[in-house]
Amino acid sequence: MCRHFDTGKAKQCREPMAEAVADKTRANFCEWFQPHALAHAGAGTAKVDNRGTLDALFGTAADDTAAVPPSSPADALRRLFGD
Repeated sequence: MCRHFDTGKAKQCREPMAEAVADKTRANFCEWFQPHALAHAGAGTAKVDNRGTLDALFGTAADDTAAVPPSSPADALRRLFGD
């Protein structure tokens, strides 16, 4: 996730003054660390249509009762689980 990371360089870092990381499976600190501009994007993640999945599971909110707020917690539970 660092902008200096490069597998083709010595110590896998483009910064010549950086120390080598001996154990990469444990937490470590590098004073040269700078986040890569695309580090947050992720690679190959697919966008999931959660709305369609929820509508299929719970039904759509197009009926008239969904627009009216429940008058009590018991009313809300009846709507959610039925009578």
